[in-house]
Amino acid sequence: MKAKPVPICEYLSRLLSQDLSSLSAVTRTQVQTVISALNKPELDDAHLRQLAFFQGLPHAPAVKGLRMIVWRLLLGVLSPKPDTWGKEILERKKLYESYKEKELTFESYTDSHVGYHTPSGVREKLFYILSLDATRTFLDPALCDIKTACDAMIRAIGIYCIMYNGAEYTCGMSFPFATLYLTLRLDGLPGDEDFAESESFFCFVALMKHHKSRFDFIPAGIPLALAEDFATIDGILQRFDPPVRNKLHAENVTYEMFGYSRLVTLFSREYAFPDTQRLFDVVLAECQTCKVARYMVAAEVRCLREQILAGSMIDIVTVLNRPNDHVLAERLKELATEMYKKDGNKF
Repeated sequence: MKAKPVPICEYLSRLLSQDLSSLSAVTRTQVQTVISALNKPELDDAHLRQLAFFQGLPHAPAVKGLRMIVWRLLLGVLSPKPDTWGKEILERKKLYESYKEKELTFESYTDSHVGYHTPSGVREKLFYILSLDATRTFLDPALCDIKTACDAMIRAIGIYCIMYNGAEYTCGMSFPFATLYLTLRLDGLPGDEDFAESESFFCFVALMKHHKSRFDFIPAGIPLALAEDFATIDGILQRFDPPVRNKLHAENVTYEMFGYSRLVTLFSREYAFPDTQRLFDVVLAECQTCKVARYMVAAEVRCLREQILAGSMIDIVTVLNRPNDHVLAERLKELATEMYKKDGNKF
């Protein structure tokens, strides 16, 4: 029998102490592969990205903590030296508490977020809009306590907007944050829930460094980054599936009609939560450019090619806006990473 590896830090020790005997042989092998990559004095960033991007991370309720360790590493929130993780997490929690104390004043936060009156000030308006969007984001009481999750999102994104975005919030920001927060709450090790809000905040800040341009609307129209995304998706489909691309053009179906939400939320809105996590493995593995989201939109279109080729404009737009009814997340991920690789993209 193969001996368990000796953990090099307390956090990995807790992760390794879990009983994996109930997992399938395939899942157990995946878990052991990822743990082996993590259990080193200094981690290989490129190797972790390859694992998350092409293999994906084990998705098993019996394995706690694994996914959020890797996601934080991919985002650069955790350092590549595991023996410092415990100290880092505590320091970030302390820093986040100082942000809360500084930015969440009674006038700008408390009144507006409980919705007693129409907001007037810039910060008041920010938290009022956030409170509305939070209730549209967290809808499933089976996943979390909705009030706790909404309050955490309002505080965390509110602080982000004040510090980095001129106190401006754009609808759609809530969904990537929700995916990060819920994964920490649901997939973390015992005790991780105490750090879910602070760690989610720093993960969100790191993600938005690369993704924020998709929220930068201009008076004349959509963000320039999204216009570039749509042009690139058209080129991807021209290379890999010309009949489908030509059908979209013939029926006057534009990429804005279905691609906007996916690119802005990074596929964190349209799919069931476990599938969203699988897709986020790919997104975060390539988060430094966020270009893989373009291939994911193209892959979704290709997964629906039969319905698209046989449909009218209304039929096509309808089916493209309900992909979770027709598309398997694993197939989408497989097709997107395949096209990404064939186009010669590298991390």
